[in-house]
Amino acid sequence: MTKLRQCGNQWNFHNESELEDLVWTHLKSLLGLLPLKRQFSIRGQFCDILAIAPDQQLVVIELKNEVDRYVVQQLTRYYHALQQEQPFAEQVDYSKPIRLMTIAPSFHRDNLIDQQYNRLSIEFLQFEISDDPDGLIWKLQDLGCQQTWDLRLPQSHQNSSWTLPPAPRKLLNNLANVDEVYRDRILGIRQMLLEFDERMQETVLTSQLLYGKGKTRSCAEFRFGSPFHSLAQPKKLNLLLKLPHPERNQMCRFLIDSRDWSKIDRLYYCPNGCRPRYAIWQQPNQLLKALQECGEQIQKDAVENYRKLLNNPDRVTSVNLWVEIALEHWARRL
Repeated sequence: MTKLRQCGNQWNFHNESELEDLVWTHLKSLLGLLPLKRQFSIRGQFCDILAIAPDQQLVVIELKNEVDRYVVQQLTRYYHALQQEQPFAEQVDYSKPIRLMTIAPSFHRDNLIDQQYNRLSIEFLQFEISDDPDGLIWKLQDLGCQQTWDLRLPQSHQNSSWTLPPAPRKLLNNLANVDEVYRDRILGIRQMLLEFDERMQETVLTSQLLYGKGKTRSCAEFRFGSPFHSLAQPKKLNLLLKLPHPERNQMCRFLIDSRDWSKIDRLYYCPNGCRPRYAIWQQPNQLLKALQECGEQIQKDAVENYRKLLNNPDRVTSVNLWVEIALEHWARRL
């Protein structure tokens, strides 16, 4: 069942996985393509969907549930890797050019410039979810040839409007003297956590706000006070996320050190009851490089665990990206 959420009068997919499920299910009926592989890993990158046209032409589909400025570069890297390795050769005719396609709710103007001057042909398909008396309709339009497709979403696929619960008084008191920009970003992170899944709970404890399904299946926390002081603003509030350990086959807490609650400065390994610990990959760019090179200190599973990071290198220092990674892993463990 496709999960949707309503923000004002606008409907959105609950997350990118919901969009992927819908496109994969209706590849043939909408686009006339045969599904081949989802989340295909090649050279440390992950293609959302690989499909085959009736003439055995390979089609790569990259999905975005929000605006992304670098999708053309991403698809170009996929094209190069697929041409070099030519997977599924028994099903794909590599004498034909690989077809590149991205499906997103909107496209940044930089995408249109990149598309215009890129030597590869890249198709932009824009979608929206509209409401009519009989329910919701997913509308898809090719921005190049203006072709359109409609898919009615059955009533059973629609979620009712979701209302963000009021922020706990403990959090609001802590943010009382914080710059408005930082406060909005912190509350935005809280909203991301709570709206991700209907099973997500917010538990108020003495020194922390815990997010997850009960106390034992946590995903994230806001921690108040020492020993978790950081360079973040405010200094007495810190964000910790449950993320895969790059060197061990386990989930661990990581302190997200950020000055502005938008860009990550450092990641600290933070075991329960212990002060934050340094690591060779404490800077996000260092971890990205280690994953790309897949050196001896990186677990093989870590490449799969951090595929969202590998697919979005331009967002490596984005706090929101790391929250998304934590949320996806939390959902898999439920």
